[in-house]
Amino acid sequence: MRKDELYLLHSVLYYVVRFLEQEGYLSEEDLEPYHEFEVYPGHLHKTKLQHKCAVFILAYILADVVSREGREKDRSFGKAEGLVHRIQQLLDELFETLEMRGEKVPEKLVRST
Repeated sequence: MRKDELYLLHSVLYYVVRFLEQEGYLSEEDLEPYHEFEVYPGHLHKTKLQHKCAVFILAYILADVVSREGREKDRSFGKAEGLVHRIQQLLDELFETLEMRGEKVPEKLVRST
């Protein structure tokens, strides 16, 4: 994915998450890992890898809220829970790469390792 496409995806996910927050599906606590990472759609000076991590953090948050809503309403959302797990694995790989580069990694996101 090109960097400009990644910026666009980051922006879209950011606004979806903000909408869900306004509607009461997400709390500030849910968004702590994203805010701790401090990479926002308008931060064009950040690296492509940092924006990729931010996109995956937002995707993790979205998948988690879908999974949580499904559990609360006694619906089967096994695929959403599987998606949460897979995104977590991908995030762990991205975080390892960031750590090797000496860059900041959010600590509030539960790590599977």
